[in-house]
Amino acid sequence: MLAVSEQLKEILDELRSRRDQEITMAHEVGSQYIADHNDQEAWRLLELQVNALARAWDRMIVEIQKWIVRAEKIEGSVDNFYGK
Repeated sequence: MLAVSEQLKEILDELRSRRDQEITMAHEVGSQYIADHNDQEAWRLLELQVNALARAWDRMIVEIQKWIVRAEKIEGSVDNFYGK
């Protein structure tokens, strides 16, 4: 059985590796819906949405990092936390 802290580290690695790809994809897909490529308001709204997505990914990564620290403290708080 993998320790919770180790599982969280795997999740963190996955989130970090997918972050930029997800943000790029959101921008590419969003730009396909802009009919008039000179529509500055549409581009501004897309940038706002993509930036919000990037901040959300960053917040999730920070939270997972905090959870890893907390899980390691709990796991280390007693001997044989996982019965090993």
